Amino acid sequence: MRPLSVVVITENEAAKIRRCLESVAPWADEIVVVDSFSTDGTPEICREYTPRVIQREYRYSADQYTFAIAQAKNEWVMLLDADEEVTPELVEEMQREVVPSSPMRGFRVNRRLIVNGRWIRFGGQYPDAQLRIFPRDEIVYEDKRVHAPNHVAGPVKDLRHDLLHYSYDSLSHIIQKVNVQSTKYALDLADRGRKPGWPYLLVRLVQEFVWRLVFRGGFRDGVWGLILAASHAYYVFALYAKAWELAQKPK
Repeated sequence: MRPLSVVVITENEAAKIRRCLESVAPWADEIVVVDSFSTDGTPEICREYTPRVIQREYRYSADQYTFAIAQAKNEWVMLLDADEEVTPELVEEMQREVVPSSPMRGFRVNRRLIVNGRWIRFGGQYPDAQLRIFPRDEIVYEDKRVHAPNHVAGPVKDLRHDLLHYSYDSLSHIIQKVNVQSTKYALDLADRGRKPGWPYLLVRLVQEFVWRLVFRGGFRDGVWGLILAASHAYYVFALYAKAWELAQKPK
C-alpha cells in the first residue's frame, strides 16, 4: 500500500475518538489530528496515538478539511471523521488497491450507519459513498459550511468494503446535530441568494419524510427507520425555514 497519512478532524469527541484511532494505528504511516480546542479530553486521548495533534479554531467544514489535509507529510491521505471506524476488511482491500502502480487518483468508500449496534440499511442511509482516499495536493473542496463536496481531476475507484459510521448517540444527539447543521446549511443558501417561500417549506417536509420512509424503504429498519426519516425531514424543513428567516432580515 502507498504510504498514507490518516487525517482526523475532532471537537469534543472523547467518547468516540479512541475507536477511530485504534482502527488505523496499526497500519497508518502517519496520523494527523486537527482539533478545535476540545474541552472533554479529546486531545489527550489523541496524543496516545500520535504526536501530531494540532489545535485550530473551526470555522466551517471545507476550510477545516483543506487545512488539515495540508498538514499531512505523505503524498496520499485518508480522511476520517472522529465517529468512523476502518474495518480490517477495508484495510486488506486498501493494501491491494491503493498501490503506487494504480492509475486511480482517488478512492470512494461506502459508510454503514450504526445506531444502537444495528446497521441502518434503508431510508437513503446506505451506501453514502464518500471520496476519502486521495493525493494531498489534488483534492478540491467546494467552499461550503457543511457537507462540502470534494473531487479530484482523475479516475476514482469505489472500494467494496465499508467504513463504520457511529453518527448518533441518542435522540437528543440527533436533534442537536440537526439544529447545528441546518443553521450552517441555511447560511450557505442565504449566501447564494435562496429565498424559499412557506409553501416550499411544507412541501419539502412532507416530500423528504415520505421519500425516506416509503420510497427508500426506511420502514424496513423499524422504529429507527421512522425516527431517522422524521429527523431528516425536520432537518430539511429547519434549514429552509432558517434560510427564509435570514431572507427577511435587512442586509
